[in-house]
Amino acid sequence: MHVPDVNLMPSSRRQRSWRRWPHAERLTWLLLIAGWLLLALMVALSVQNRRALRALEVQVSEARLEAQQAERLLAQREERVNTIAQLLRRANRLEAERAELQRRPFSLSELLVAIEEAAPPRLAVRAVRVSGERVTVEGVAGSPALVVEFTRALEDRAVASRVVVERVESRDEPTWPSAVDFVLILER
Repeated sequence: MHVPDVNLMPSSRRQRSWRRWPHAERLTWLLLIAGWLLLALMVALSVQNRRALRALEVQVSEARLEAQQAERLLAQREERVNTIAQLLRRANRLEAERAELQRRPFSLSELLVAIEEAAPPRLAVRAVRVSGERVTVEGVAGSPALVVEFTRALEDRAVASRVVVERVESRDEPTWPSAVDFVLILER
């Protein structure tokens, strides 16, 4: 059953329903809507991509900072390795010198010259006794600091493998109140 059209408005002014639109017009509107939806989707994806790009840029800058810090640490490590290598070479050289000193025959004249050169002012050596591989040096110094200075000077000259301060005693002299008697042991 067909219902007659009782609309009094002319057909050009009437509101048209979707089904009554021609196919070309329907297709145009569908393409227009699809275009707007596609445009909205592209804008949303663009915003999302920009956010992801910013996050990646932050990660890249953090990774660069970490890489720079790693390079600095690597340079410091390399510097420490070089320092350790230098210290090891020096220790090996000193060990070789010590071994050479022990192989060398004992020379009393060299020892006496080294003691004389190492003695600071206000220090007098009274006795040098040799017994096997040990040498005992006795004397008087103006202060305990002079004994320490004398000990270091003997060590620097490598006249012995070890220099030991055996005794330091103050003297009871009114003319020389800070004077001390000392005994050093030099071991080959």
